[in-house]
Amino acid sequence: MVGWGLNLKTGALTEYSNYPFNSICQFNGRYLGASSSGLFKLTGDTDNGTEIPAHIKTGKLDFGTSQLKRIKDVYVALQTLGDWQVAIVTDENIKRTYATVDGEIVPHTGRVNCAKGSKGRYHSIGVANVAGADFEIDNIEINADVLSRRIKTR
Repeated sequence: MVGWGLNLKTGALTEYSNYPFNSICQFNGRYLGASSSGLFKLTGDTDNGTEIPAHIKTGKLDFGTSQLKRIKDVYVALQTLGDWQVAIVTDENIKRTYATVDGEIVPHTGRVNCAKGSKGRYHSIGVANVAGADFEIDNIEINADVLSRRIKTR
């Protein structure tokens, strides 16, 4: 099952997969989920003992130019207790994932250096937790090298 949440202030959508509830609410400061099996308090850092994977992903970015680009590096201002990773997907669905070792609970900026191999006009950037680690993201800064070509040559 899949559930969707909409942030009414920002218009951002959140997708919840493996979501066994038909409704959710906040009541007396607690979040509750309901299904044909009953009513459940939504608390804790795990899903019934299983680590919770979480990720965010940007839309397709062209950085304001039709030229091809390579992502040089990505800076992520975040707070986390565990490791996290950055994934870069080009317009041809070539995906590269870069793991980090972190564990700083205080807000800080992490840098990911990216390989120079993949290039494209459009790129999507994703940030994900590792082993269910909680994370809060404040900002993502993406540095791209703009190439002289508009099309790829094979």
